Amino acid sequence: MDIRALSIDPRAAGGRVLVALSGGADSVALLRLLMEAGVEVSAAHFEHGIRGEASVADMEFCRELCARLRVPFLCERADVPAARLPGEGLEAAARRLRYAFLRRAKEAAGASCIATAHHAGDQAETVLMHLLRGAGPTGAAGMREREGDLWRPLLRVKKQDLVSYLRERGQSWREDATNAIADTPRNALRLDILPRLEAIYPGAALALCRFAESQAVENDLLEEEAARWARCRVELPGGAFWPLSPPPAPALLRRFFRVQLGAGAAWERVRALTALCEAPRGRARLPDGRDVEKTERRLYICRPPSHDL
Repeated sequence: MDIRALSIDPRAAGGRVLVALSGGADSVALLRLLMEAGVEVSAAHFEHGIRGEASVADMEFCRELCARLRVPFLCERADVPAARLPGEGLEAAARRLRYAFLRRAKEAAGASCIATAHHAGDQAETVLMHLLRGAGPTGAAGMREREGDLWRPLLRVKKQDLVSYLRERGQSWREDATNAIADTPRNALRLDILPRLEAIYPGAALALCRFAESQAVENDLLEEEAARWARCRVELPGGAFWPLSPPPAPALLRRFFRVQLGAGAAWERVRALTALCEAPRGRARLPDGRDVEKTERRLYICRPPSHDL
């Protein structure tokens, strides 16, 4: 076990921390690691009503663990299957309700952030899923250690190290039997694909985590540069134009058009608009009705009547 990987700097907590405690090895290890680091903690458990008696047993385990460790404990129960929105999957509904509860619990506990137990294996799975869906630098960056009020201090820690840590302390945990069934893309990656990759390339999961961290740094720079170029706009009565002399890098234009197109921007459309800017002249139309025109030195985007650019 790599003890150094398990060390948590208490200064990174920024005050009291609410631990999202499921009862599994990862979150139990996170709770104990934060306590050993001297961080002031509370814990919150969301009983989602999906796995029947096993789910209730998880809740009682968390309650008893926190009572023994003298950790303030907050809990909420829900019937996730009954609370699904039209067209919403079960996992998506559970996540939506769980995080809504965690944010209420954070306020009730007076915590500065919510700590989740996502570890290196989770990060590797996330990066692979994003890459297989055709993600760019934003998706390749995976999960961030800090994202709003979420803190993920274990992203560089292997699952095996967390389990070894608990065993050395004689600390039990709960197992979710559904995690051992390869019935979802994430479970298939965890149970089949990543073990095969590790057999071929030992340390593959940690290598994917390093890749994600590098992509996050480079993505932030690209985001900053694209935003800087976007601010060069010159307002017109019917829209705006951006100077193309000197021409911005294609990577900046791709990021710019993704913002213009909004959520769900199709890769092919972003690619076509970027190519338009590399042509001597050309025109296109955005899905919301705005006209795009490329001249020799400028990029125009003109809004239709009563449309705010």
